[in-house]
Amino acid sequence: MIADDRRGPELLAALDLIPGLELVAVAGERLAELAPHAARFDDRRALIAQGGVQAVLLAASTRAGVELGEIAAADGIHVWRTAPMARDFSEAVEIVRRQSERPGVYRVASHHELLSSELSAALGSLERFRPRYAELRLRDEGPTLQSWRSNQVDAGGGVLINAAYAPLETLVALRGLPQSVWAVSGSLTGRTGQMSRETEDTCAALLSYQDNGLTCIRAQWDVAPHERRFWLVDPEHSVEIGDDVAIRPTAGGRARHFSLPSESLAWDLRRFESLARLNDVSGAAPLFQSHLATMALIESIYLAARTGQPEDPHKLYEVQRWPLPAE
Repeated sequence: MIADDRRGPELLAALDLIPGLELVAVAGERLAELAPHAARFDDRRALIAQGGVQAVLLAASTRAGVELGEIAAADGIHVWRTAPMARDFSEAVEIVRRQSERPGVYRVASHHELLSSELSAALGSLERFRPRYAELRLRDEGPTLQSWRSNQVDAGGGVLINAAYAPLETLVALRGLPQSVWAVSGSLTGRTGQMSRETEDTCAALLSYQDNGLTCIRAQWDVAPHERRFWLVDPEHSVEIGDDVAIRPTAGGRARHFSLPSESLAWDLRRFESLARLNDVSGAAPLFQSHLATMALIESIYLAARTGQPEDPHKLYEVQRWPLPAE
């Protein structure tokens, strides 16, 4: 296991629930204190090369995850990583290209895959649900200036790619990719007298779809009260996805609630363990397409914010000569 101080304890707690995975080596002083029975490596690359491991769990910066995942995968070691998949779309495509020729399982954690069965059942309870409007509002506590999430090279971006990645993956799964994206982003909420992060703390985007549907995204760090709301609306129903799924008539009335699973880390590790034990590379591959589409959406938002012009995420596939995702 290679993890930062923020996510290391959570990952260790989840690992305790997976009897098929035995922790044999860790990198980092904090992890060594929490897992004294495991061999400690100060050099993370040495752990992969000399640790005698069959699989590596990576929950460090996105840059480290990509680089260390490549070293492990090239050695035939199974890889599990936290999201985001990469720092930009081209980096994500390179991961998929290289991994398509390798025998090991390479999995990037997916919160949407955890929710997909229950979410499908909830939406399937509606006679017809064709969302024409969606909205994501996210306000969260931001990282310190010393955090890797504040560093553009390590993170690839700020609040959008880090805090909003999971709901954006679900948005793409439910609505597909938009045909146009308008966006603004920047460091707008930093405290007076303090240095700003390299990564954005505020991002707003408007997405338009071929069916004339719209999605509005607003994500901010360091703004209270904290909020995470994600809902989709069609002429008959409003569906809010949070700790559960709440379905309300748009004309008003009582909501129906459907439960959603909550142990995302443990569930994802169980999924990884089952695929790795069978060396089921084909079972791990479909998730790549979900992550690629999410990365395409995120990069198109960042690009639109830089250019001040509408951007189309499908063009990123064309530039990389990668097959367009199925709608």
